[in-house]
Amino acid sequence: MAKSKSTNSESEESKSEEKQRLLSKLKGKCKVDEDYSPEEEEDGDNDSDDRIESDDDDDDDDHEEEEEEDFTGKTTPPINEAIMDVNKIDRISSLPDGLLVNIISLLDIKEAVRTGILSKRWKFLWAFITKLEFKEDEKEIVEKRAKFLDFVESTLLHHKNSIETFSLTCVVPYDFYEVFPHRISSWILKAVRCEVQRMILDIGFDNYLQSSLFPRHLFTCQSLKELRLNFRYNLRLPSSINLRNLNILALSNIVFTVDSVHQLFSGCPNLKNLNLTDCQLEKVMDVSVSAPRLEYLELSRCFSNEFVESDCDITIYVPTLRYFHYSGQLMYGFSLKNASSLLVAQLNVDGRIYRHTVRRALELLNVVANVRDLRLSSDTSLVCLQTIV
Repeated sequence: MAKSKSTNSESEESKSEEKQRLLSKLKGKCKVDEDYSPEEEEDGDNDSDDRIESDDDDDDDDHEEEEEEDFTGKTTPPINEAIMDVNKIDRISSLPDGLLVNIISLLDIKEAVRTGILSKRWKFLWAFITKLEFKEDEKEIVEKRAKFLDFVESTLLHHKNSIETFSLTCVVPYDFYEVFPHRISSWILKAVRCEVQRMILDIGFDNYLQSSLFPRHLFTCQSLKELRLNFRYNLRLPSSINLRNLNILALSNIVFTVDSVHQLFSGCPNLKNLNLTDCQLEKVMDVSVSAPRLEYLELSRCFSNEFVESDCDITIYVPTLRYFHYSGQLMYGFSLKNASSLLVAQLNVDGRIYRHTVRRALELLNVVANVRDLRLSSDTSLVCLQTIV
């Protein structure tokens, strides 16, 4: 009887061990199958069922060892393939068009246009970027410069969105002197119609350009907030100017007529930042203008023909001016009126002394005498010492 109980106990223990072994095998199978494709999972289940139905313990042990080896060998390729499949997923193309346009706008303009070859969906996504910044390589030969200008024209022709920034930096080939004014005028008009907010034109010419360059619509563009021009140009303005939203104006190498100076200031009533560099007056004359909201004024080498001193005076009324920087000769008389709000002044007067230099330097010092922060270059200090002597 005792022997029978012992046999039953051993049998129950054996069944318990068998049950635990099979459960462990099933758990391992389910865990690995998560990385399988449905087809592979079906094949694996069939093999497992065959092994589970076996009644021979010794055969089960053999199958278990073989299964672990086979399982290890079979799971590695599908996992690697799954990883490769994930890496092949085109997540960028699944993004909405608006976000793709923002990403493309971070590229150089030429690279942005090249994205159009990726697929039909990408063909004209670049045409909706809002920053069009064209910059020619300074080392480009004449033939490539012509191609660069053609690229600018083609890009603007296909552009379909509003323009936040239109920037053009290039050197114009001599052969383009006759046709370039018409071309750039059409580009500017395109930008104006696309409600441009910021326009930067930095163009290299050998001589001052005499022909009309700007379409009249530019000077009535209500969206324009910043305008920067740097090229040799005799400025001719239309009779009517209305740039009421223009806050920043930077001009370099521009030649003003007496009319253009008055028109420019009167047509920009909300101008806050003015930077003039190497600008000249077409004729010797007195100039008096008002800038009621101007806060920042920088003049560098302006209104002074070397070795030619003039008795003319330039006067600017600036009731809200806070920062003033002057650099260059004092060939003209220069003064700021109503500058009681001025806080910072920086003077870099050329050290060469002419007939009126000392007097004009003293007048300029009187204007900035009460500022909180006054910065004088070494040449300016030497000129000021002449006023004491």
